Amino acid sequence: MNHKAYTILKALELTSIGTKYEGSCSNPLQHLSSITLLFITTMFCHVVVAFTAEMTLPTTILVFHVSGIVGYQTLLWIVVAEFSWWYIINVIVLLVASFCFKWHMSSATF
Repeated sequence: MNHKAYTILKALELTSIGTKYEGSCSNPLQHLSSITLLFITTMFCHVVVAFTAEMTLPTTILVFHVSGIVGYQTLLWIVVAEFSWWYIINVIVLLVASFCFKWHMSSATF
């Protein structure tokens, strides 16, 4: 399984957060908040599933993609501080993820 897509997206988001809050004392990742805790939890699940679980099971693939998407969403919530925009981004990402998951499941041979 190719893990590079989520890695690249999260690296770009972390770079954007670093650029946005550079030199600021209000970096949201320095203080423990619910968004930071959610990001750390999803990253832990994503890494554990990616490197230790058997990726041929549909449930494992689903957990891998959901944890990757939720981790990416939490970083987007930090970058896009306006609360009204999160649902637009969420719908777009969920549509793309569901399309990719259905395509992956239809191309998988059992």
